[in-house]
Amino acid sequence: MKDSGVVTFVSVVGMIFGILGLIGSIVPVFGIIFIYVSVPAIAISIVSLGLAYYKKSSKTMPVVAIAISFVAILLSVFQYSALKSVGEKTKYETNILLNNMSKEKKNDNELTPAIVYSPSKKLLNNKDNSAEQ
Repeated sequence: MKDSGVVTFVSVVGMIFGILGLIGSIVPVFGIIFIYVSVPAIAISIVSLGLAYYKKSSKTMPVVAIAISFVAILLSVFQYSALKSVGEKTKYETNILLNNMSKEKKNDNELTPAIVYSPSKKLLNNKDNSAEQ
């Protein structure tokens, strides 16, 4: 099979975007953003594979570019699902915490009048005691 310059160029462009997407998708939290690099990379790589079939040239570089881009997309999707799971768990735990805090606040409101009245009773008791003396 002969090597075509156009196929090589398009394959290299797809591979560069795929490698950038792969490296970026490994970074926690920001890996989600690199799906916007990986999807065009796989599209360019598929175009280069089509060109390779059309020109009857080597298909090795386009296939490698597609594989790298596909792995980058998988990692980005994994990052998305992991971050979404963490967000849902955080939301759940926050709701539990807020519910517990509101229950404590209700309990505090029930106890607050007893604390407020307690010093006045002591004052009344002190006045009664002083009147007795």
